Amino acid sequence: PYSKVLKCQASTTVREALNLLMDWHVSCLIIVLDDKPTGIITKTDMGWCYLNGISLDSEVGDIMPWTSGIKTIKSTEDRDAAAKFFERNKVHHALVVDEED
Repeated sequence: PYSKVLKCQASTTVREALNLLMDWHVSCLIIVLDDKPTGIITKTDMGWCYLNGISLDSEVGDIMPWTSGIKTIKSTEDRDAAAKFFERNKVHHALVVDEED
């Protein structure tokens, strides 16, 4: 269920998001605004922030333009369809949704 997905607010700082990634041993977080998923931030994005001198005190919502857009895939998709989805969309992460989401 969506309530159990690890997520953070757009107002979360890069430092806080990085701490969540490291503490929970995950590779991405869903970014939410008004409790709606608006993007995904990844460990790779954190590396981009570092290389580009983005302050750890910046809000993840401020760096969203380059991470904007969230791809979703239905939980009923089989493995082959999911592989094609990721290849077609050129993404490594997506939000898995149920029919009622």
